[in-house]
Amino acid sequence: MRACPLLLVAGLALAPLTAPLAAQTAEDTAIDPDRPDFTEGTGIIPLGRVQVETGFTYSRVEDEGTSALGEILVRIPLSRRVEARIGVGSYDWIGRTGPNGEGYEDPELGVKVLLGGGSAHHLEVALLFLATIPVGGQELTADAWQPTAKLALSWELTKRFSLSSNLNFAYLADGDRRFSQVAASLSAGYSLSERLDSFFEVFAFSREAAGGPSTRYADTGLAYAVNDNLKLDVRVGFGRNDAQPDYFVGTGAGIRW
Repeated sequence: MRACPLLLVAGLALAPLTAPLAAQTAEDTAIDPDRPDFTEGTGIIPLGRVQVETGFTYSRVEDEGTSALGEILVRIPLSRRVEARIGVGSYDWIGRTGPNGEGYEDPELGVKVLLGGGSAHHLEVALLFLATIPVGGQELTADAWQPTAKLALSWELTKRFSLSSNLNFAYLADGDRRFSQVAASLSAGYSLSERLDSFFEVFAFSREAAGGPSTRYADTGLAYAVNDNLKLDVRVGFGRNDAQPDYFVGTGAGIRW
């Protein structure tokens, strides 16, 4: 598939087309990781910094549990409005022993481009272009490049309350079959204190497998800022209708240098 690298090139090409933003994040702003919710934020890592986000998730489908350790995302700014994203992925244990019961997920490469936003409206808009690389473990790899494009929106309604939303389109592989997937999310964030944030989120997929049904999820969690460059988080969520997993719990951190 040639579409995947082309998506990344398209994201980089948008950088010089974006005008300076009045609401650009200041260099000394406290860390704001994209994790732990499903919704990607619009923020860009300040120039001169590198941010790593990582975590652990346990999920369960009927009587089978899966543990995923890593969830590593490295974010590197390319300009004040563009950042590179390197998703190292996780090592998974799929509730059984043997060579096919564990392995690495496919890694992911991408870019995020901050398109616009104005302090008068407290709205920011970003685009993300991502693609998985088919080099994961035998049972976990998709055996194909999987491109995704995401439109990310965020609204700072008050000093404590904010909304974020994503609209995603992906071209995925299911064995030797390809299918298109549309996903949407809405995440409400509320600051309980200067250091402690909370969120509640709903998200849905048109399908998660070729010919599969639509699925819906909800999750909630907390994030605690130890300092301006370290934030810890916990979350819990569940699936509805034919969603898999049935439920999931996780914890993680965002660290900035």
